[in-house]
Amino acid sequence: MAMADKLLRYSLIRLYIGFAVALSLVIFLGIISLRTFERQTTQAAWVQHTYLVINKSVSFEKLIVEMEASRRGYRTTGNTAYLDAYYTSTPLIRPLTDSLIELVMDNKEQLRQVTVLDSNISALMAYWSSLPVRPAAYTEEQKVAVTEREKTLMHAVSLAFNDIRSTESSLLEDRENDHQVSIGEATKALYIGIMLAVLVVAIMAVLIVKELKGRFRSQQALNRKVEELRVVLKEKNQINKQLERFTYVVAHDLKSPLTGIIALLNFIREDERIREMDDLVEYVDMLSGATEHLSGMIKSLLDYSRQNEFQQPDEDVDINILLDQLLYVLFPPAHIRIEIKGPLPVIHTKKTKLQQVFQNLLSNAIKYNDKKEGYIEVGYEETGQFLQFYVLDNGPGIAATDQQRIFRLFETTANEAHNPSLSSSCMSISSSKSEAAL
Repeated sequence: MAMADKLLRYSLIRLYIGFAVALSLVIFLGIISLRTFERQTTQAAWVQHTYLVINKSVSFEKLIVEMEASRRGYRTTGNTAYLDAYYTSTPLIRPLTDSLIELVMDNKEQLRQVTVLDSNISALMAYWSSLPVRPAAYTEEQKVAVTEREKTLMHAVSLAFNDIRSTESSLLEDRENDHQVSIGEATKALYIGIMLAVLVVAIMAVLIVKELKGRFRSQQALNRKVEELRVVLKEKNQINKQLERFTYVVAHDLKSPLTGIIALLNFIREDERIREMDDLVEYVDMLSGATEHLSGMIKSLLDYSRQNEFQQPDEDVDINILLDQLLYVLFPPAHIRIEIKGPLPVIHTKKTKLQQVFQNLLSNAIKYNDKKEGYIEVGYEETGQFLQFYVLDNGPGIAATDQQRIFRLFETTANEAHNPSLSSSCMSISSSKSEAAL
């Protein structure tokens, strides 16, 4: 049972570990997916930021070009209507510059480029502010010089815008590359995680199937063992019935001669010649009492053989009286001293069974005692809620190799095998064990 519990705990631990690994892989895959989503969200924000910078720089540059065209048209035609775009756009220069600075604040290189752009635009605006308002004041040579200077300043502004867009485009390309790399790594990690999860699930499935097969085989083995025990129990019941029948026949056959012996002893006791000899009267009385006790024991055996173990009633049995009756029948030799460590208790049990146990143990202790001064001790000890009775003697004892064998039916010890004069019923120890178990 303990081994089965250990195997069950081991199987559960393996399953728990498998579920923990699978859950860890699911969490790992979830974390990777979440990080990939966060990276994509961040990348999308940076892409949006890049396009915002590029679009704003394009719009800003377009505004500067329109201002240049406005100034050039006014210088060429002298029509002040061309200056409307210039004066309308001038207040927007500073806010547009500040918004660009704010957008590129996180990048030092771009911030430097926007600063250069701001400086170039300021130089252009200052140059425009320094020019005369009336175009008639310009000679042809001055117009050419103004146009060339304006082109130079506009070229510097245009280069600054191009640098900003070029840098932003490079950043966008780098971020796209990083994004692709991160997607590739995340995809690879997801594939690996999925493969590991599938592997763990497959291993768990194999273990579960193996566990179920093992339990099925164990159940089959248990069923076979139960069937074997059922057959053994049936055979044992048949043997017990045969033994009960044998006991009944033997006891019945002994009862008739004992009845005759008792009648003969009563006849002898009434003889006048015997009555005149006190010693003979005492011996006849002892023999008559022992014979009557033996007759009572045979009657008990007959009663026992007629009833199965469930039909035999329990009764209060005084162990002291029971042992006195047994010793009166067993006639222990004079050289064997039997000591009762009493007083012994009164117990509620099946008297016939208990009598058989003590009779078998005491008769064997008397029969096999090989000492000049034999000693047998009968007593009991309290062990928790139970009473443990014992029969000790100073006889030859039982070898360790025989201590289990003698409880089998029709088995004897080496002492009996080497001394046929000690031979007796080889069922006594086995039946004692059976009676005690019942």
